[in-house]
Amino acid sequence: MKKNQVGALILILLMLLSTVGFTVFYNFAGPDGSSHLGDTGQEIPDFPQQPTTVRYVNEGVSGSVNQMLPSIRIAASTTATNIADVDAAIQAYGGIRSIRSQFRQADQLELGQGLLYVSDISFESDVDRLELVAFMENLDLLSDVDSLSFALVEVPKTVTLSSQTQELGLEKEHTFPNTILEAFVTDDKVAGDEVNLSVTVDYAGNTVQQTIAFEAAPPLPNVEQKQSFIAAEISTLLPEIIVQATVLSDNLIDANAFRDQFSGLDGVESAQVSLPQSFDPEEAVSKPIEVGILIALAEGSEEGIPNTQTLLDTLSTDFVIVRAAEIAVAELDGLAVQNEIIPVQVGLERAVRDTLEFSIQYLVLGTDIITATGVEAG
Repeated sequence: MKKNQVGALILILLMLLSTVGFTVFYNFAGPDGSSHLGDTGQEIPDFPQQPTTVRYVNEGVSGSVNQMLPSIRIAASTTATNIADVDAAIQAYGGIRSIRSQFRQADQLELGQGLLYVSDISFESDVDRLELVAFMENLDLLSDVDSLSFALVEVPKTVTLSSQTQELGLEKEHTFPNTILEAFVTDDKVAGDEVNLSVTVDYAGNTVQQTIAFEAAPPLPNVEQKQSFIAAEISTLLPEIIVQATVLSDNLIDANAFRDQFSGLDGVESAQVSLPQSFDPEEAVSKPIEVGILIALAEGSEEGIPNTQTLLDTLSTDFVIVRAAEIAVAELDGLAVQNEIIPVQVGLERAVRDTLEFSIQYLVLGTDIITATGVEAG
C-alpha cells in the first residue's frame, strides 16, 4: 500500500490507537524527566510515577448495533487556514447541533498540501448521516472526506483479550461494565445490523485506562510505531507556538471567547484551542482542565510570544510553551523520510542552525514512513 492510499478512515483509527504524528501538544521534558515552562525558567513538579500500561486487543468481538447515535467523526484534508470557515460551511447543511473540530498537520500523509480537519459532529435525529457526509464531500473547502459513526453496540459481557505485544504472550478475561458498548462503525449501519468489532483495552495494573472499539472491517494495515533519538540542526523556525496550559473550567464556558483573547493579541495572526473531548462547559463544578492552544504568529513578528505569556499568567495555573520548527532528516533507521523534513517542537530560546538531540516518533507502513514528529530530548 502506498502512502497516498492511506485514507482518512484509517487515519481516524490510527488517531484513536496512537499518539504518534497526531498529537499536536507535547509536554517538554528534560533529560532528568522534569518539565519546564517555555523559557521562563519555572520548573513544573514531576508527574507521579504511573503503573506500566499494557494494551490488550480482540479483533473479532461479535456485536449487534443497538442504536446509531446522531454523531459522526470525520477527517478530511483542507487548504483552509481558518477552522471557523470549515465549521460554518458544515453548519450550513442544517440540523447540526454541535461541531468540535481541530486542525492537524497532514503534509506527511499526502492528503494534499494543507491541514487535516478532524471533527466530531452531532446533529438532530432526523438528519440523514449519509446525505450529510455527501454534502461535506462536495464542499470546496474539504477533500478526501471520510467518516465513522458513533453507535451503541451490544456485545458479550466477557471477552478474552490478548496483549498487543505478542512477545508478552499475555491473555486476560475482560468483563465490560455492561453489554452496551460505544463503538465506531461505518455510516451505513442501522439498528439490528451485526458487526465485527476490534476492541482495544489499556490496562494499568488491574485498572482499565481506556476502551476503544471500532468496526474491524476494512482491516487496518500493518502499521508499526517506532521511536528514534537523533542529533539534528534546526533548519527552520516556524511562525507558530504551541501552548499546553491548565485552566480552570470557569474560563472555558465560552470556548470561542477564550480563543479570541489569544487571537486578539498584538503579534498574533490566529489561535486554535483544543479542549478534551470529555469537557462539558455546562458542568457546575469548577475544576482544572488541560487545554492546548496553537498560535500562529503575525508574519515577521515575535511580539506574540511575550504577549501570550502575559495572558497565560492571568488565565492559567501553569503552562508550557514551545516553538514549532523543522529539521532536515533524510532517513530514519534506513527508511526514507518524505521530503526529508520532520516537524519538531523546541524551546523558545532556540535558533536556526542550533544542533539538538531529538526524540522522533514515527509510523511505518510497509517500507514507508507515513508520519513522523519530534520533540527536543533535552
